[in-house]
Amino acid sequence: MVVNLEHIKAIIKADMIVLFDTDIVVDKQHQSMFIFDLQERLRTASGNALPFELRGMEAILISVCNVLRDDFNQLAPKVNALLRKLEGDLDRSTMVSILEMSKRLTSFEARVNSIQHALMEVLNSDEDMYVFF
Repeated sequence: MVVNLEHIKAIIKADMIVLFDTDIVVDKQHQSMFIFDLQERLRTASGNALPFELRGMEAILISVCNVLRDDFNQLAPKVNALLRKLEGDLDRSTMVSILEMSKRLTSFEARVNSIQHALMEVLNSDEDMYVFF
């Protein structure tokens, strides 16, 4: 199975996972956490009933969700502060800030929708699901 989600590009096979270097910039902490989590999930086969491919996919999905969560946690306080600012007088700088934040939120929403679409496509495809079993 070929995986192309956010910062992770991989090919998952029954006995190995090939990761590709991407141009998408993700901080070193997320990258190292993903590699560590992936290694741990693939190494601990005895206590886990999931097949190798699903353990690898699980690590990828957790990493993608962690990056999205952290991005959301960075955006949310800025949005809330901007909304509180709207209660007062509107000036040009506030309107520019609203426009910039709107663009960032739209970009974030597009990323989330893209991931949701990819997951639903796989889950709804009998052929893709058969690969996992």
